[in-house]
Amino acid sequence: LEWNSDGTLLASGSDDLDIFVWSIYNRSNAACMHSGHTGNIFSVKFLPFTGDHFIVSGAEDREVRLHDLTTFQTSQIWSCCRGRVKRLAVSPQSPHLIWSASEDGCIRQYDTREIHTCSPEGRCRNVLIDLKRTCGAGPNYTQCKCLSINPVRTEQFAVGALDPYVRLYDNRILSLSYPSNELSSSPDPSCVAHFAPGHISQSYRKHTRSMPNTIASTYVTFSPCGDELLVNLSGEHVYLYNTVNLQPVLTYIMDEGTPILLHEPSSLLTHSTNSLWKRKLMENESRELNEETVSVQVRKLRDDGNALYRTNYYTEAIAKYSSALIICPLWHVLYSNRATCYLKRNWFGDVYAALKDTERALKLCPLHQKSHQRRIKCLKLLGWIKEGLWFLNMYSKMFSDDKEFIKNTTTELNKLDMESSLNGFHSNRQSISSWEQTHQQSACDYNERYIGHCNTHTDIKETCFIGQRGNYIAAGSDDGNVFIWEKESGNLVKILQADESIVNCIQWHPETCILATSGIESVIKLWEPCSTADPRTVDDIYKVCKSNQTRMRMDPFEIMLMRMGLRMGQPIPEGNMIIQDEEVIIQSESSRCRQS
Repeated sequence: LEWNSDGTLLASGSDDLDIFVWSIYNRSNAACMHSGHTGNIFSVKFLPFTGDHFIVSGAEDREVRLHDLTTFQTSQIWSCCRGRVKRLAVSPQSPHLIWSASEDGCIRQYDTREIHTCSPEGRCRNVLIDLKRTCGAGPNYTQCKCLSINPVRTEQFAVGALDPYVRLYDNRILSLSYPSNELSSSPDPSCVAHFAPGHISQSYRKHTRSMPNTIASTYVTFSPCGDELLVNLSGEHVYLYNTVNLQPVLTYIMDEGTPILLHEPSSLLTHSTNSLWKRKLMENESRELNEETVSVQVRKLRDDGNALYRTNYYTEAIAKYSSALIICPLWHVLYSNRATCYLKRNWFGDVYAALKDTERALKLCPLHQKSHQRRIKCLKLLGWIKEGLWFLNMYSKMFSDDKEFIKNTTTELNKLDMESSLNGFHSNRQSISSWEQTHQQSACDYNERYIGHCNTHTDIKETCFIGQRGNYIAAGSDDGNVFIWEKESGNLVKILQADESIVNCIQWHPETCILATSGIESVIKLWEPCSTADPRTVDDIYKVCKSNQTRMRMDPFEIMLMRMGLRMGQPIPEGNMIIQDEEVIIQSESSRCRQS
C-alpha cells in the first residue's frame, strides 16, 4: 500500500500482479492496470511531482517497473536485481530517482531520465549499497529486506536485512558501483551507525547464543520529525531507536577493582514529557523520592500495579508502572517493580529490559538492595557470567549479612561458568569483515519497544507512526490484528481485528486521521476514529498478547497445523463485506493473496 503526497489516492499491488489506484474520498477505483510482473508485487510508490501519473513497482520476479497511468503502459523496466525486490523508496528531493532493496544484498539506484539496458549477468553500475562487501556472499546475512529515506534529512538511508541489525547510511558519501561477490577488508565510511536490541547484539558479542536465521527486519521507517527509527523485527518485537542521541548498549568494565556501567541506559529525561520533572532532573534534585513526596495519582498506579503483580498479571502491571513513570520518572520503586514483572513474565527481551530498569533504579537509589540482587540475577539469566561474578563480589562487600543469597548465587554462577567453558560455542554465523564485526558489537540500543503482536509468518510485515507528531505506533500481526501502542510509554492501547488471517501492510494517511491496512484477504480497510463502539475492537488485549507470545515460541510447522485445524471448523463467509460508517472496505475481484 502507498498513499500519494496529499492522501487523495491509495495505490495497491498484490499477488494478482495488478496495480490498483483508489480514489479515497470518492470511494471508487480510479485506475487499474496489469503490471507485467510475473511474481508477487511487494512494493509500490508514486513517483513525486508527476501529478500521480507515474507509479513504480517491485516484485518477486526481481524486476522494478515504471508505469504510466495515463496510457496504462509500462514505460521502463529494470532487471538488474539478482534477488526478489522487497522494497522501493522515492524522495521529493530527488524526484527522478528510485531506490530498491533486493534479496541479493544490494540497494540500487535508478534514474528515470536515463535509458537503461540491463546486463544479462546483472552487472549494472547502479549499486549504491552492497552488503556482500561487509557481510559476505552467503545468502543468510546479505539479503536486503527493507529501506527507508529520512523525510527531513534526506541524505540518510536506513536499511534492514536478514539479521537483527539496521544500518544507517549517509548518501552523500555513497557512490554507484558494480555488484560484488567478495568480502572487502576496507571500512565502509558511508555506514554511520548500526542499530540492534541490546539483548541480541550483546549475546552475539559474548557468544552466549548463536545467530538465529529467523530474526530479520521486515520493515523500517523514520518518524515524521526524522530523528527516530521504527523497526519491525521478525520473531521479536517492534523497536524504536533515536538516530540523533545514539543509545549505547549496557556494557560493564572493571575500574580499579570495581565493576561500573560504561554506558547508562537511555536518559531518564526520555521517560517523561512533564517539564517539572525534567527540570528537577536537570537540576539534580529529588533523586530519592518516597511515599510522601510523590503524587496520589502515582501511588495509585503503583498500588494497582502491585495488586496485578500479586495475581500474576505481569503485562497489566507493567502497563501501570509505565504509566506512572511518564508522570514521575524519578521514583526508583517504579523501575524496580517493573523490572520484577519483566523477570516474572520472561518474554523475548524481558530480562534485558529488566536489567535496564534495574540500572535506572540504582542510579536514583544506589543503596537499593533488591535492585543490586536483581542486577546479578539479570546478568545470570543473560549468560553474562563474568559481569555477574563481578557484581556478586561487590554485593558481598556491601551487604555481607545476606549470606544465603551470596552463597546460592555464587554456586549458580560458578556452575554456569564451568558449563559454558565445557560446552564451548559453535556459531552458525558466516565470515564477516572485521569492520562489520566491530560495528555490530557496538550497535546502538533501543529507546523503547512495543510488545504484543506476532511477526513470524511473512517477511513484509509493516509498522508505522500514527499522528502528525507520531505519538502512537501501529503494526500488523500474524493473528490478523492491528496493534496500536502509545509511543512514549510503550503501552498497548488498542487492538483492531483487521484480517481473517494476517495483516502485512499498514500505512498512515499523510494529512488526516486515517489508517490503511491490508493482508491476506483481498480487501483494503480504512480506519478512522468514531464515537460509537466498534465490534472489531478486541476487548481482552492482554490475552491476545499472551497468545501471540506463545505463538512466537512455537514451531512453524506446529502453527501451520493449528491454523489448518481452526480453518476446517470455520464456515467460509459469503458475499462482500459491508461498508461501515467508520471503516471503508475496498474489495477487488482478485483471488486471495498468498503469503510471501
